[in-house]
Amino acid sequence: MKDQTISAGVPAMDAEAIRRALRRIAHEIVERNLDLNAVVLAGIPLRGVEIAGRLADFIHSLGKGPVKLGVIDVSMHRDDIGKRAELPVVQT
Repeated sequence: MKDQTISAGVPAMDAEAIRRALRRIAHEIVERNLDLNAVVLAGIPLRGVEIAGRLADFIHSLGKGPVKLGVIDVSMHRDDIGKRAELPVVQT
């Protein structure tokens, strides 16, 4: 296993380590949820949406069917919400 020491410009996990971690998380989701129709993977833009999508792909590759995906817009919790002309829309 590679050294996981974090220093400037050196990633804590390489691409393969991230892939393995996401695959393990996908297995955990499947093992702990008998009904995947009740599961929604929701991510915060931008990276969280990508991670949710990758987890859904791993679950689908396990032969467990599609998983619902969603996007959480955290801007609705900001202090300036009363000053905005439009409220954010939740996407599913």
